[in-house]
Amino acid sequence: MFCRATRFKTSLQFLLLTYRQLYAALDACKAADYVIFVLSPDMEVDAWGELALRCLQSQGLPDAVTVTQVCEFCICGPYLGLTYILH
Repeated sequence: MFCRATRFKTSLQFLLLTYRQLYAALDACKAADYVIFVLSPDMEVDAWGELALRCLQSQGLPDAVTVTQVCEFCICGPYLGLTYILH
């Protein structure tokens, strides 16, 4: 998803990464200016999610924000959604 922020004279690009694709997450975070971690409110981060977070931390993360999904009727599966924003 591409978003133009004319007030700040910049463009943002949001890319959703699929679950269990470690190298895609590592490459995306290496090129990102910001990272948004979207976590499930119902489930804990599983073993793969912890591995991914450790790998990302060892590689070095840009500025990161962690948020949880808030929805009354959605069923949240085991998902560590990694989204990155490029300028």
